Amino acid sequence: MPTRVKKTDKRNRIINAALTVFSGDGFQNSKIENIAKTADIGKGTLYEYFASKDELFLEVFSKFKESVLSKYWVVLKESSDPLSKLRRVAKINAEICADDKIQMKFLAQFSFECITREEGNKLSELLNEYNEEIAALISGIVKEGIEEGLLKPLDVEILSKNFADTLFGMYMRYQLSGGKMDLQADSQLLYEIFVKGAGTFSGRYINNGD
Repeated sequence: MPTRVKKTDKRNRIINAALTVFSGDGFQNSKIENIAKTADIGKGTLYEYFASKDELFLEVFSKFKESVLSKYWVVLKESSDPLSKLRRVAKINAEICADDKIQMKFLAQFSFECITREEGNKLSELLNEYNEEIAALISGIVKEGIEEGLLKPLDVEILSKNFADTLFGMYMRYQLSGGKMDLQADSQLLYEIFVKGAGTFSGRYINNGD
């Protein structure tokens, strides 16, 4: 057991070191020896855990995805009604941007690498899966809102994808702004625009045949 724990700890140390290096230098400029040095291990030891820089890059993204999605899933446990959940999703998005700066820089670098590679690459596939999982989470909330008459019975998939795409766009704009955006204000505005467009205003949706 102690040996297994030690190996798990070393693996996590490599992933955390890679996150730091990739987020700062990007994939192309990052070197395995720099990652190993940051993790305080030898280059040969790193290759015992990851066969290539590509494999490590994908693993860092998988851990990033797991970390971010776990924060969104908390929404389903903490909030009671659908509109509160949507507001909380927007707020958590702002908190992630503000608090997890290294992870956000990594996401920007990962997205850039997706763009520069040929279509159909594994990176783009994983990034799309990540966005689709967030959209699916939002879709469940939207369906609940429609069922309770709090949202109009519009196309759930389109609504959810647009909300998720806006969240992702906020990540990118925050990076481009150098961290100068008012994230909480933007998140509140996102929620209000969404609810004003899809909400029922009277509290329950009434179909007047319009």
